[in-house]
Amino acid sequence: MLPERRFAIVLTLVAFLVLSYLNNSKVILAKAHVPTRSFAVPVLMYHHFAPPGLHIAYNNVILSPDRFDRQMKYLKENRYNVIFLRDLYDAMEKGRPLPPKTVVITMDDGYESNYVYAFPILKKYNIKATINLIVGFIKEENPAKFHPEKTTFLSWKQVKEMQASGLVDFQSHTYNHHHYLYVDANKKYTAPMLVSKVFNEEDNRIETEKEYEERVLWDLAKAKTIMEEKLGKEVFALAYPYGAYNHKVQDMAKKVGYKMHLTIKNGLNRYGDSLTDIKRVNVAPGDDMETFTYKLQHGREK
Repeated sequence: MLPERRFAIVLTLVAFLVLSYLNNSKVILAKAHVPTRSFAVPVLMYHHFAPPGLHIAYNNVILSPDRFDRQMKYLKENRYNVIFLRDLYDAMEKGRPLPPKTVVITMDDGYESNYVYAFPILKKYNIKATINLIVGFIKEENPAKFHPEKTTFLSWKQVKEMQASGLVDFQSHTYNHHHYLYVDANKKYTAPMLVSKVFNEEDNRIETEKEYEERVLWDLAKAKTIMEEKLGKEVFALAYPYGAYNHKVQDMAKKVGYKMHLTIKNGLNRYGDSLTDIKRVNVAPGDDMETFTYKLQHGREK
């Protein structure tokens, strides 16, 4: 074989090996950035928002808008992937991959402060959130102008505006079962009505097991039906009032059609976890940024 031909063959072989190496390296590098099913997602829980200095009873679920702004700014600047609750459902139920630093923001109850204070901040940073409504508290329009010292809830007009923005999704927090009621004839003890047979004052007795089940099923179904009629989307998730639930409530919620149930247990949510036992972590009014970032990373208090 001529030297020139031998050199050309060697050169071709070397080029082939180099190209194969580079292509394989690209594949390896690409795979390193591909979202994975082995995610661990915190679901943050908010409730009510109010600036300081008002004549109200501040508690562990009333957050200042300024603090919420700083938290959302942190998520934006640090490139967190903030998704809807329904996106987390799809990922957990169907094994769809999620990128690192994914987080879900939820707000319980449906206070009007969500619209007045939180919604402009969500728009400012283009961040998504899911609000769980106590559906029976939502009116077509609020009769009076918003007052920061009065506890008021969203109107359907506000809900639809928030949904139309593409930044807010809505799920259920029951129709009207966000209450503690008496569970004994002597009226000494109360319990969350979603999980307890309650005292019926009209008949002066504790309701029967059948009456309890019919009441809860009616409430859960009514909330889901109204929301779907109003908003034109499937309502698949139920946030338990006060985080109170048991196996019977889980079974009834499933029967009605709720596929994802939100608790107040702390922790991160992973592929393979139960969809009816979603963990969340409350963002408290006193959380500094160090505490907030710790909750993002660990899904719990320090």
